[in-house]
Amino acid sequence: MVFDCVGDLCGESLARFVVFGECGLGRPSGIRWRADRLGWFTGSMTELRPVPTDPAALKAWVASLSRDDLMALTQQVASGALTARLVPDGELGPRNREIDLAPPPDEPSLLTLTIELRGSKPRIWRRLSLPGDLTLDVVHALFQAAMGWSDSHLHRFQPGIGQSYNQPYFITELDEEEGDKGTREDGVRLDQVLRAPGDRLTYLYDFGDGWDHRVTLESLGPLTPG
Repeated sequence: MVFDCVGDLCGESLARFVVFGECGLGRPSGIRWRADRLGWFTGSMTELRPVPTDPAALKAWVASLSRDDLMALTQQVASGALTARLVPDGELGPRNREIDLAPPPDEPSLLTLTIELRGSKPRIWRRLSLPGDLTLDVVHALFQAAMGWSDSHLHRFQPGIGQSYNQPYFITELDEEEGDKGTREDGVRLDQVLRAPGDRLTYLYDFGDGWDHRVTLESLGPLTPG
């Protein structure tokens, strides 16, 4: 049986299940944890931490977390920033996968788009005009500058809107180094994911605080050589 869980993470819960998901533990490190097939959690900005699958040992592992990390983890789950996929020991959760993309246009266009920080009041958004042949890793840098972020946390692009555990995402070089499989963002052009007005893209920054941005293509125009 596989089910979603958003609630308190305690020793008893973790002793019965292996958690597949991500969360940011505290600020400003934005530590990212991921369970893989071998039962390891990897901290993107810290060390590898083995997660035992034996219930008693797993409970002891949870007990070894610092109070701050445990409270931060609980808060992330309770707030909905972490929607963990819990599966019984020995079963595997969904894995990221390659994303099917149309080939890029023969001639790139100028894409006018908006990027909006979801849930912000008042509304925080920007309008940008970008060449369609920019790859997503370059777009990431431009989004950071446009939104005033410091590029000090992890990020992720997903096709479409919203965040779904089963929805594939584009991986970064760091993701690949940590064993993630999927489509590299630095090999994907912006005009491959935003092709027609109304197309959307999700840009997530800082897995701890979960700054979720909705990117919407408004129009396409001729790209003037410069």
